[in-house]
Amino acid sequence: MRIIAFDTLDSTNLEAQRQWRQARGEGGQEKKREPLLITARTQHGGLGRSGRHWLSPAGGLWMSLLWPVRGSLADYQAAPLVAGLATAEAIDEVCGLACQIKWPNDLLLEQRKLVGILCQGELDSSDANENSGGSAIIIGIGINANFASADLGPGLRHPPISLRDVRERPIHLDELRDAVVQRLVAQLKILEGSAAAGSFVTDLRPRIEARLAWRDQPVLCSDTQGQVLAVGQLAGLTSDGCVVIRTASGPVTLAVGELQLRSQP
Repeated sequence: MRIIAFDTLDSTNLEAQRQWRQARGEGGQEKKREPLLITARTQHGGLGRSGRHWLSPAGGLWMSLLWPVRGSLADYQAAPLVAGLATAEAIDEVCGLACQIKWPNDLLLEQRKLVGILCQGELDSSDANENSGGSAIIIGIGINANFASADLGPGLRHPPISLRDVRERPIHLDELRDAVVQRLVAQLKILEGSAAAGSFVTDLRPRIEARLAWRDQPVLCSDTQGQVLAVGQLAGLTSDGCVVIRTASGPVTLAVGELQLRSQP
Protein backbone atom coordinates (compact mmCIF):
# COMPACT_ATOMS: atom_id res chain seq x y z
CA MET A 1 0.00 0.00 0.00
CA ARG A 2 1.25 3.46 -0.89
CA ILE A 3 1.10 6.25 1.69
CA ILE A 4 1.13 9.91 0.64
CA ALA A 5 1.55 12.35 3.53
CA PHE A 6 0.76 16.06 3.22
CA ASP A 7 1.43 18.91 5.58
CA THR A 8 -1.90 20.53 4.69
CA LEU A 9 -4.75 19.69 2.32
CA ASP A 10 -8.27 20.80 1.59
CA SER A 11 -9.47 17.26 2.35
CA THR A 12 -7.86 13.82 2.36
CA ASN A 13 -11.06 12.42 0.83
CA LEU A 14 -10.86 14.93 -2.02
CA GLU A 15 -7.18 14.16 -2.58
CA ALA A 16 -7.96 10.43 -2.67
CA GLN A 17 -10.63 11.18 -5.24
CA ARG A 18 -8.15 13.19 -7.33
CA GLN A 19 -5.55 10.41 -7.12
CA TRP A 20 -8.10 7.81 -8.22
CA ARG A 21 -9.32 9.84 -11.17
CA GLN A 22 -5.79 10.64 -12.27
CA ALA A 23 -4.83 6.96 -12.16
CA ARG A 24 -7.94 5.98 -14.11
CA GLY A 25 -7.22 8.70 -16.67
CA GLU A 26 -3.77 7.23 -17.19
CA GLY A 27 -5.34 3.84 -17.79
CA GLY A 28 -2.98 2.06 -15.42
CA GLN A 29 -4.69 -1.21 -14.59
CA GLU A 30 -2.20 -2.16 -11.89
CA LYS A 31 -2.09 1.33 -10.41
CA LYS A 32 -5.85 1.58 -10.16
CA ARG A 33 -6.05 -1.65 -8.14
CA GLU A 34 -3.58 -0.48 -5.50
CA PRO A 35 -4.95 0.74 -2.15
CA LEU A 36 -3.72 4.19 -1.25
CA LEU A 37 -3.57 6.00 2.09
CA ILE A 38 -3.68 9.80 2.17
CA THR A 39 -2.80 11.65 5.39
CA ALA A 40 -2.56 15.32 6.28
CA ARG A 41 -1.28 17.19 9.30
CA THR A 42 -4.12 19.69 8.87
CA GLN A 43 -7.14 20.10 6.58
CA HIS A 44 -8.72 23.41 5.65
CA GLY A 45 -11.74 21.86 3.94
CA GLY A 46 -12.38 18.66 5.87
CA LEU A 47 -15.61 16.91 4.93
CA GLY A 48 -18.39 15.64 7.18
CA ARG A 49 -21.72 14.03 6.36
CA SER A 50 -24.24 15.93 4.23
CA GLY A 51 -21.65 18.48 3.15
CA ARG A 52 -20.81 19.63 6.67
CA HIS A 53 -17.38 21.02 7.51
CA TRP A 54 -15.02 18.92 9.65
CA LEU A 55 -12.56 20.91 11.76
CA SER A 56 -9.07 19.46 11.36
CA PRO A 57 -6.37 21.29 13.36
CA ALA A 58 -2.80 20.12 13.87
CA GLY A 59 -2.56 17.27 16.35
CA GLY A 60 -5.41 15.22 14.93
CA LEU A 61 -5.22 12.09 12.82
CA TRP A 62 -6.73 12.95 9.44
CA MET A 63 -6.58 10.26 6.77
CA SER A 64 -8.42 8.58 3.91
CA LEU A 65 -8.04 5.06 2.56
CA LEU A 66 -8.70 4.62 -1.16
CA TRP A 67 -9.83 1.03 -1.60
CA PRO A 68 -10.51 -0.47 -5.06
CA VAL A 69 -13.65 -2.57 -4.68
CA ARG A 70 -14.21 -6.17 -5.63
CA GLY A 71 -17.64 -6.43 -7.22
CA SER A 72 -20.38 -3.90 -6.51
CA LEU A 73 -20.26 -0.72 -4.45
CA ALA A 74 -23.53 -1.90 -2.91
CA ASP A 75 -21.57 -4.64 -1.14
CA TYR A 76 -19.82 -1.92 0.89
CA GLN A 77 -22.92 -0.41 2.51
CA ALA A 78 -21.59 -1.41 5.93
CA ALA A 79 -18.14 0.12 5.31
CA PRO A 80 -18.70 3.01 7.78
CA LEU A 81 -19.46 0.52 10.56
CA VAL A 82 -16.50 -1.66 9.60
CA ALA A 83 -14.26 1.41 9.67
CA GLY A 84 -15.74 2.36 13.03
CA LEU A 85 -14.96 -1.08 14.44
CA ALA A 86 -11.38 -1.00 13.13
CA THR A 87 -10.82 2.47 14.59
CA ALA A 88 -12.42 1.64 17.93
CA GLU A 89 -10.34 -1.51 18.34
CA ALA A 90 -7.16 0.38 17.41
CA ILE A 91 -7.89 3.14 19.95
CA ASP A 92 -8.59 0.48 22.56
CA GLU A 93 -5.22 -1.18 21.90
CA VAL A 94 -3.07 1.94 21.55
CA CYS A 95 -4.78 4.21 24.08
CA GLY A 96 -6.63 1.84 26.40
CA LEU A 97 -9.93 3.63 25.79
CA ALA A 98 -13.20 1.91 24.93
CA CYS A 99 -15.21 3.83 22.33
CA GLN A 100 -18.78 3.21 21.27
CA ILE A 101 -19.92 3.08 17.66
CA LYS A 102 -22.72 5.55 16.95
CA TRP A 103 -24.57 4.29 13.89
CA PRO A 104 -23.72 4.81 11.15
CA ASN A 105 -20.38 6.61 11.17
CA ASP A 106 -19.16 8.15 14.44
CA LEU A 107 -17.27 6.99 17.52
CA LEU A 108 -18.25 8.28 20.93
CA LEU A 109 -16.20 8.48 24.11
CA GLU A 110 -18.00 9.52 27.28
CA GLN A 111 -21.03 10.24 25.06
CA ARG A 112 -19.09 12.86 23.07
CA LYS A 113 -17.81 12.68 19.49
CA LEU A 114 -14.22 11.49 19.17
CA VAL A 115 -14.12 10.16 15.61
CA GLY A 116 -15.94 10.97 12.39
CA ILE A 117 -16.02 8.64 9.39
CA LEU A 118 -17.07 9.54 5.85
CA CYS A 119 -17.33 6.89 3.12
CA GLN A 120 -17.74 7.90 -0.50
CA GLY A 121 -18.09 5.69 -3.56
CA GLU A 122 -16.14 6.44 -6.72
CA LEU A 123 -17.68 4.84 -9.84
CA ASP A 124 -15.62 5.02 -13.00
CA SER A 125 -17.80 6.61 -15.67
CA SER A 126 -16.03 4.62 -18.39
CA ASP A 127 -17.40 1.37 -16.97
CA ALA A 128 -20.79 0.14 -18.12
CA ASN A 129 -21.83 -0.86 -14.62
CA GLU A 130 -20.49 -0.86 -11.10
CA ASN A 131 -19.87 -4.62 -11.11
CA SER A 132 -17.09 -4.32 -13.69
CA GLY A 133 -14.29 -3.74 -11.20
CA GLY A 134 -13.65 -0.10 -12.02
CA SER A 135 -14.95 1.38 -8.78
CA ALA A 136 -13.43 2.37 -5.45
CA ILE A 137 -14.54 3.37 -2.00
CA ILE A 138 -12.90 6.23 -0.13
CA ILE A 139 -12.97 5.87 3.66
CA GLY A 140 -12.16 9.09 5.48
CA ILE A 141 -11.35 8.90 9.20
CA GLY A 142 -10.82 11.88 11.49
CA ILE A 143 -9.68 11.36 15.09
CA ASN A 144 -9.50 14.18 17.63
CA ALA A 145 -6.15 13.30 19.17
CA ASN A 146 -3.39 15.60 20.44
CA PHE A 147 -5.34 18.81 21.02
CA ALA A 148 -7.96 19.86 23.54
CA SER A 149 -11.52 19.62 22.27
CA ALA A 150 -12.06 23.15 23.58
CA ASP A 151 -9.72 24.31 20.80
CA LEU A 152 -12.43 23.43 18.29
CA GLY A 153 -14.54 26.30 19.59
CA PRO A 154 -18.23 26.56 20.46
CA GLY A 155 -21.35 25.84 18.46
CA LEU A 156 -20.52 22.38 17.12
CA ARG A 157 -23.39 20.11 16.13
CA HIS A 158 -22.26 17.37 18.52
CA PRO A 159 -20.22 17.87 21.74
CA PRO A 160 -16.64 16.85 20.92
CA ILE A 161 -13.96 15.10 22.94
CA SER A 162 -10.31 14.39 22.17
CA LEU A 163 -7.80 11.78 23.30
CA ARG A 164 -5.84 14.59 24.94
CA ASP A 165 -8.89 15.44 27.06
CA VAL A 166 -8.72 12.07 28.80
CA ARG A 167 -5.02 11.17 28.65
CA GLU A 168 -2.00 12.71 30.34
CA ARG A 169 0.40 12.29 27.43
CA PRO A 170 0.22 12.70 23.65
CA ILE A 171 -0.58 9.80 21.36
CA HIS A 172 2.00 8.71 18.77
CA LEU A 173 -0.07 9.44 15.67
CA ASP A 174 1.85 7.11 13.34
CA GLU A 175 1.35 4.22 15.75
CA LEU A 176 -2.37 4.90 15.94
CA ARG A 177 -2.58 5.33 12.17
CA ASP A 178 -0.87 1.99 11.54
CA ALA A 179 -3.10 0.22 14.06
CA VAL A 180 -6.24 1.61 12.42
CA VAL A 181 -5.12 0.80 8.88
CA GLN A 182 -4.01 -2.73 9.73
CA ARG A 183 -7.43 -3.55 11.17
CA LEU A 184 -9.33 -1.69 8.49
CA VAL A 185 -7.64 -3.56 5.65
CA ALA A 186 -8.22 -6.92 7.36
CA GLN A 187 -11.87 -6.14 8.05
CA LEU A 188 -12.53 -4.85 4.54
CA LYS A 189 -11.31 -8.21 3.27
CA ILE A 190 -13.74 -9.93 5.64
CA LEU A 191 -16.51 -7.65 4.37
CA GLU A 192 -15.67 -8.56 0.78
CA GLY A 193 -15.67 -12.28 1.58
CA SER A 194 -18.95 -11.99 3.44
CA ALA A 195 -20.51 -10.09 0.54
CA ALA A 196 -19.42 -12.79 -1.89
CA ALA A 197 -21.15 -15.34 0.33
CA GLY A 198 -24.28 -13.17 0.60
CA SER A 199 -23.86 -12.59 4.34
CA PHE A 200 -22.32 -9.08 4.39
CA VAL A 201 -21.06 -8.26 7.92
CA THR A 202 -22.20 -11.47 9.58
CA ASP A 203 -18.66 -12.20 10.76
CA LEU A 204 -18.16 -8.67 12.09
CA ARG A 205 -21.65 -7.81 13.34
CA PRO A 206 -21.25 -9.28 16.87
CA ARG A 207 -18.13 -7.16 17.42
CA ILE A 208 -19.84 -4.05 16.06
CA GLU A 209 -22.99 -4.59 18.12
CA ALA A 210 -20.90 -5.12 21.26
CA ARG A 211 -19.76 -1.50 20.88
CA LEU A 212 -23.03 -0.10 19.55
CA ALA A 213 -23.99 3.12 21.34
CA TRP A 214 -27.49 3.38 22.87
CA ARG A 215 -28.51 -0.22 22.26
CA ASP A 216 -31.84 -0.98 24.00
CA GLN A 217 -32.20 2.71 24.80
CA PRO A 218 -34.81 5.18 23.46
CA VAL A 219 -33.68 6.85 20.23
CA LEU A 220 -35.00 9.01 17.44
CA CYS A 221 -33.83 8.67 13.85
CA SER A 222 -34.27 11.53 11.38
CA ASP A 223 -33.20 12.34 7.83
CA THR A 224 -30.86 15.15 6.77
CA GLN A 225 -33.78 17.60 6.67
CA GLY A 226 -34.78 16.75 10.25
CA GLN A 227 -37.81 14.69 9.25
CA VAL A 228 -38.42 11.98 11.86
CA LEU A 229 -38.11 8.49 10.41
CA ALA A 230 -38.58 6.36 13.52
CA VAL A 231 -38.91 6.67 17.30
CA GLY A 232 -38.38 3.75 19.64
CA GLN A 233 -35.69 1.53 21.17
CA LEU A 234 -32.49 0.74 19.34
CA ALA A 235 -32.63 -3.01 18.76
CA GLY A 236 -29.43 -3.60 16.81
CA LEU A 237 -28.23 -4.08 13.24
CA THR A 238 -29.15 -6.17 10.24
CA SER A 239 -26.50 -8.29 8.53
CA ASP A 240 -25.88 -5.53 5.96
CA GLY A 241 -25.46 -2.76 8.52
CA CYS A 242 -28.92 -1.21 8.64
CA VAL A 243 -30.22 -0.11 12.02
CA VAL A 244 -33.32 -1.70 13.57
CA ILE A 245 -35.56 0.38 15.84
CA ARG A 246 -38.38 -1.16 17.86
CA THR A 247 -41.30 1.25 17.52
CA ALA A 248 -44.81 1.14 18.96
CA SER A 249 -46.04 -0.26 15.64
CA GLY A 250 -43.26 -2.80 15.17
CA PRO A 251 -39.61 -2.93 14.10
CA VAL A 252 -38.39 -0.40 11.55
CA THR A 253 -35.23 -1.01 9.50
CA LEU A 254 -33.32 2.02 8.17
CA ALA A 255 -30.34 2.16 5.83
CA VAL A 256 -29.63 5.88 6.36
CA GLY A 257 -30.42 8.46 8.99
CA GLU A 258 -29.19 10.39 12.00
CA LEU A 259 -29.62 8.83 15.45
CA GLN A 260 -30.24 10.83 18.61
CA LEU A 261 -30.59 9.59 22.17
CA ARG A 262 -33.97 10.47 23.67
CA SER A 263 -34.89 11.06 27.28
CA GLN A 264 -37.27 8.55 28.79
CA PRO A 265 -40.89 9.80 28.48
